[in-house]
Amino acid sequence: MSSPRASAAELGSSQPPWYEEKSSTLRSSDVPFIKEKGGMSDSFEVIIPGPDERAHRPPQGFHSFYINQLEMGLRFPLPRFIAELCQHIKISPGQLAPKSYSFVLSLAILLRYHNHPLVPYVLMQLISGWAPGKKIRSVFIMPKQ
Repeated sequence: MSSPRASAAELGSSQPPWYEEKSSTLRSSDVPFIKEKGGMSDSFEVIIPGPDERAHRPPQGFHSFYINQLEMGLRFPLPRFIAELCQHIKISPGQLAPKSYSFVLSLAILLRYHNHPLVPYVLMQLISGWAPGKKIRSVFIMPKQ
């Protein structure tokens, strides 16, 4: 087992990073499908990241989303509760786990029904990471000006 000091040294080394950097496998021809799947009107702009762009660094004004988030129920415009939740915990909506969208909406209904406040501990349980080796299918989305 390596020590924290050794791990810190690895981070500063010239070795390749421990994580994978992959570009989106989507094409411009996928944009109509993406817009339909996300229930987007023409007031949203969808851009497929180029080969050198990564989902964790979207262009100014855009948020990154993954196709599996749309497949799990994410729709645009974002429901106000989801937008407020993300603002509350200071994350981009694209950072929520794909299956969490229907869960978050259900949570909103339950909280409203039982007259409970938004509790940061509960909200933090909604955040999850990415699994190495998964196919990357990311897009950039923003409302048109």
